[in-house]
Amino acid sequence: MRSWNLKSAIVFPHLGLLLNQWCTSSRFGLPKSSCPFCHLRCHDTIDHLVTCTVFTNLFCSITRIHATPDFGNIAFFINLPEALVQDDALVIFVYVYSVYQCFNSCRNGHALSRRLIVHHLKLAALHCPTAGACIRRLMRHPNSFCMLPPSLCNA
Repeated sequence: MRSWNLKSAIVFPHLGLLLNQWCTSSRFGLPKSSCPFCHLRCHDTIDHLVTCTVFTNLFCSITRIHATPDFGNIAFFINLPEALVQDDALVIFVYVYSVYQCFNSCRNGHALSRRLIVHHLKLAALHCPTAGACIRRLMRHPNSFCMLPPSLCNA
């Protein structure tokens, strides 16, 4: 596998996901607050944020991929096709980056919208050429990526 050349800003949200370092109220031992995406009470945990249907539906409508995230697949790359290709992993990194950035934006008063997700995808593309190439390929050929288990990916 060739070098990914990913900037740390794209990789660190995924690392933070694995290490439970996102600034949720539950991480600090406070009572769980509502999800900033779907506003369900007691759902500001990392595993919910990454799999929140409201965020996922917006992200998938923008990128034109059809998938239902599973926390294990996103965090640990489990239950993915055996031949996980580099582009599939890059899509997961871009997805987690988008969730993380939108989570922080929503915590600071912004409403979740298509425009917010597109804004963070553009920032990722500007900041990291590898992520930018991945996003451009994703927008042009959404069926070529399998972010999730084969049964959930596009045929």
